[in-house]
Amino acid sequence: MTSNNQQKALLLLRQALNNSTAEFRDGQWEAIEAITEYQSRLLVVQRTGWGKSFVYFLATRLLRDKGKGITLLISPLLALMRNQISAAERIGISAQTINSSNKEEKEEIENNLMAGKVDILLITPETLANEKFQENILLPDEEITDYFIHTAFPPEAHNQAVLAALNEAEDGLSVPMLEEKLNLTNGQINKVLKLLSIETPSPVKKIKSKYYATPINYQTGTEKIAKLTQIRYQEQARMRDYMEIQECLMQFLRKELDDPNPHPCGKCAICLGKPIFSENVSSKFVIKAVNFLRSSEQIIEPRKKWPKDGLSTYNFNGKISEDLRAEVGRSLSLWNDAGWGKLVKKGKYTDNHLTILAID
Repeated sequence: MTSNNQQKALLLLRQALNNSTAEFRDGQWEAIEAITEYQSRLLVVQRTGWGKSFVYFLATRLLRDKGKGITLLISPLLALMRNQISAAERIGISAQTINSSNKEEKEEIENNLMAGKVDILLITPETLANEKFQENILLPDEEITDYFIHTAFPPEAHNQAVLAALNEAEDGLSVPMLEEKLNLTNGQINKVLKLLSIETPSPVKKIKSKYYATPINYQTGTEKIAKLTQIRYQEQARMRDYMEIQECLMQFLRKELDDPNPHPCGKCAICLGKPIFSENVSSKFVIKAVNFLRSSEQIIEPRKKWPKDGLSTYNFNGKISEDLRAEVGRSLSLWNDAGWGKLVKKGKYTDNHLTILAID
């Protein structure tokens, strides 16, 4: 049975290829589904020309439509992906690249990244290893990484709360119905349901929009979760090693991918013995960059619908009327960004208060 997302992805594929009869190759949709529906970590090994780039681009489009963040694609062969990038643009994906051949465009691309105008960023391994790229674009904060590793699996209390509600229900419950019964957010409930749905045997079954409990005495696989969490921390450590390694960067990556013949590339900063990009920056551009970051803002969209039956006493249901709707909000920084973000972090964890700043 073809899902709505599969049909949508197929239409996008045909649009990208400008071919109204194109079909997915074996494994393409399955890879896209694993990423977009189950947030799986995936290894796809296929021959050149199979269409790996369409897996990246279509998954990016589906995730961006759900409000997710940008995709980072790391490849040593960016020059060979120009046609694929054009295909991505045909389905409304903003794909941009940072490499040694477009230095003059780097500032504009970084500005677009900060403004949320880029859907997928393509970079080379050398760019990934560049310290300034790490600091200004990736913002590699150990606390943020640790947070995502720590919260990758839902707490046992959330699992049991969802299962208890489903077991008590006479005719199943949808996610909105679970929200009404539990003190859990939509995201927390969906995380639990995704975990339970992929267990074998599964303690839940989805029929149309509702979930039903199955006669399975479910016990959380704590040992498996602990093992997977440990693997994530090991991967995090290897990423730190990559940033600090003093051997060929490509050779390091090949070893991690079990290449039987890893050898120096002769092209990366380590092999050349010098930075790929100049480390000298004009103070004029530094001031300009700081001013830009400190004058940018993130839009916070107001809620447009009342929580279902959340304020039934006042007969508030459905869409929030214009006269009661909050105005669009503004955030002056992203966590730990190079504008106000570092001051906010310092105030929260070091000073225990936030400094009052005069902002034009």
